[in-house]
Amino acid sequence: MRRAESETEQRKDNLIEKIIAFGVYKVQGRQLFELTLQEIERVYQSLKQRQNQHI
Repeated sequence: MRRAESETEQRKDNLIEKIIAFGVYKVQGRQLFELTLQEIERVYQSLKQRQNQHI
């Protein structure tokens, strides 16, 4: 179980770094670290889609 938690935290940290690279630090008034992995994944996918639309 510990390993799964660690992998989840690593995934969250990695995605948070990528989201910050987009210049986003908060979502709906919440810090990124407060979001669940699923919320972070949705934010990241949304940002990637938006970026792809501008290419």
